[in-house]
Amino acid sequence: MLRVPLNWLTSGHKRPGRRSARWGVVLGILGLLALAQPGLAEENAPRTETPSGLPVPRFVSIKSPRANVRQGPSPTHAVMWVYVKRGIPVEIVAETTTWRRIRDIEGKEGWVHANMLDGVRMAIVTGKALVPLRRKPDAAAEASAWAEPGLVAKLLACDPAWCQISAQHAKGWLPREAIWGVLPGETFE
Repeated sequence: MLRVPLNWLTSGHKRPGRRSARWGVVLGILGLLALAQPGLAEENAPRTETPSGLPVPRFVSIKSPRANVRQGPSPTHAVMWVYVKRGIPVEIVAETTTWRRIRDIEGKEGWVHANMLDGVRMAIVTGKALVPLRRKPDAAAEASAWAEPGLVAKLLACDPAWCQISAQHAKGWLPREAIWGVLPGETFE
């Protein structure tokens, strides 16, 4: 489905002229035609039935410097553990309107209030040995730095075989299997 925000045509510093107003009408008509086509709107619409409208599972990170993980989705449920560091990646596996069921790198699950989470993508370097951060997504590329297992880094991009991370003034590419924090087959820039 074609969606055009109401302010899209009028955003910026100058008022739209007749030409941009005409384009707004054309785009609006095209959007209505897309809705009128049987099956077309449903085909292009996101396939999710979550309260947030976002897909599950998905990865996010801990936003708060102190985030309680509870047995259930309410403040009356017991706290099972507390995250005391920002940026830890977690996987959302279920959600209610204000609570998210998360899974951590160890496979442990619990409920966190949605306000404690951030959409910033992070990853944890896995394994037991140092891993070279490559300048390019290629095993033969020069190493720009070395990543230690357990390193929490910002996830910048992923292709089918490699992910680019940034941490502590270093940036580079790692094989996907060297990190935790990305879904199988997920790619993004």
